[in-house]
Amino acid sequence: MPTLTSRVQKWKDMGHNEDFKGHKVHCFYRHKGATHETPLLVFIHGFPTSSYDWIKIIDKFPTFSMLTFDFLGFGLSDKPSNLNYTLSNHADLAVELVERHVTKENIRPPVYIIAHDMGTSICSEILARDLDGSLSKNIQIIGVLLFNGNMIMSKASLVLGQRILRSRLGWLLSYLSNKPFFL
Repeated sequence: MPTLTSRVQKWKDMGHNEDFKGHKVHCFYRHKGATHETPLLVFIHGFPTSSYDWIKIIDKFPTFSMLTFDFLGFGLSDKPSNLNYTLSNHADLAVELVERHVTKENIRPPVYIIAHDMGTSICSEILARDLDGSLSKNIQIIGVLLFNGNMIMSKASLVLGQRILRSRLGWLLSYLSNKPFFL
């Protein structure tokens, strides 16, 4: 395991690992006694980032229960080479973790989702499941905040890596971006 920076090590220590289909998922969960009026805040990260994106935000909401996690393939979670990394599979992970944590609260608090970048697409999948009735009845979504979803490419502010991935050299960056590249 590579050495983590002190900031990332602190984030790792603040969280815990949970199992999802035999893989380790890094989670941060803070229980503050949610009520029927106080939602569980769920933070969903984007691409190519991790739950660490939210480290400065979580302290801004000291009275809320909250959950954030690293999707498989990101951050401190496992990066299985044989996994099909789809938005639907990421949504499956998010739904399962949210359900685990709302049931821990005993009262099944409402859920408010905050998502950015790729997380907005995952949140949209979760909302579609809610609309079609396939989302767990334990999860009551009362609101979402979606930002930097980059739905209109001409309005997107892509970082260098994203611009390269969209170029004719994208296949090369994708090929070279293996596990050691991210460690």
